[in-house]
Amino acid sequence: MKVEPDPALTQLFGSRTRLLSLAVLANADRPLTGYRVARTAGLSKIKAYEQLRAALAAGWLVRSGPGFVMPEGDLRTFLRRRLRIRWSVDLTAPHRTVRRAVPPAGSYGWYDPAKFPPDPRVRARYEREFFRPYGKGEFPQQDPARRSRKTR
Repeated sequence: MKVEPDPALTQLFGSRTRLLSLAVLANADRPLTGYRVARTAGLSKIKAYEQLRAALAAGWLVRSGPGFVMPEGDLRTFLRRRLRIRWSVDLTAPHRTVRRAVPPAGSYGWYDPAKFPPDPRVRARYEREFFRPYGKGEFPQQDPARRSRKTR
């Protein structure tokens, strides 16, 4: 879902990407990774991480384990009041999870190797393409040079 924030807020923060990534973290209850911030705000991962690194360097964010946290303060309170973006629980709810059928033990599921016997033409083509009449590490174009230097 594409979020369109207030143009005045976008102008205040300098870019839509910066505003959305900070708004997601301001409304988060726990540390969020850059991937989660990007998914929640509808941004690309690269742009979200770029903005998070810049905010971290500016001191607006704090690193907490693998994620980012916005410390309590005026900026967090301001963003919470003006722009609320949260991770929807519906996306991770159990009723949205797809359960896949487990194939019986000993079967290959949809793939049955008995239906696909090896083709003898493939082996012949393989042997023809990759056959080397000389030994490993020896190349026929190098033999005259080796003979002149009396090596090998």
